[in-house]
Amino acid sequence: MWIDDVHKVWKQNFIIPYGVIGLGAEFKFPTDIAVNIAQKANFFFVRDKYSLDCMHINNMQSSRDITFSDPLEWLDKKDVNTDNLFFVWRDGESFYKFNMNNFIEYGKYKDNFNVFDEIIKSEFKSIQYDNFQVYDDNIEELIIKRGFVISGRFHGIIAAIHKGLPCIAIDICPKIRAIMQDCGLEEYCIKMNEVDKLKNLIRKAKKEMELIREKQLKYRMEAIDIINKDIHFAQKEVGKYL
Repeated sequence: MWIDDVHKVWKQNFIIPYGVIGLGAEFKFPTDIAVNIAQKANFFFVRDKYSLDCMHINNMQSSRDITFSDPLEWLDKKDVNTDNLFFVWRDGESFYKFNMNNFIEYGKYKDNFNVFDEIIKSEFKSIQYDNFQVYDDNIEELIIKRGFVISGRFHGIIAAIHKGLPCIAIDICPKIRAIMQDCGLEEYCIKMNEVDKLKNLIRKAKKEMELIREKQLKYRMEAIDIINKDIHFAQKEVGKYL
């Protein structure tokens, strides 16, 4: 949610009760408008501590990503084939097209898809390429039968955590690193210009699959519990006005 750039409505004075759930931030906001929104809201649930920091809010517990209210199916260990890769590449052309220089600067953007591609072809027997620009509820269908994820999109990493798949995050914006930190897997998060780390991280992730899955399962269960409690609270608040 880009409060300053997109949701101009928030700058109006509200005369009806409201609440928000599932908020997240890309980069720090230049104003404190979110603080005012949070103070006046009946409920205000933000997915992680990083996003709260971006909004300059320091007196509130973070929630979790809204997708954990209906998570993808967790895979049994025997069904995880780490030779089958789901590779999500985020093309940087749109960053230049829309002057999104914060993404370019933060992610150390380089047009090095071919370098990534050469490495993954040497480490995986099967690769599914996708930009993960999804508009339908079909993520399970897209990622089915895959056992390893490398993603430059936030919800590619979320999907890996949902299903218990070893993953490597391409750190193209801070929310991707934030979820890897929260899950205890930050070592598997690389900038685009750190592609030289990729081969060793792939091999380490395959070797330490069980440890990665333990961390993912712990985070997954906590996230499901937290987001569902927040949703139930929001439902009760909304119910007061029905």
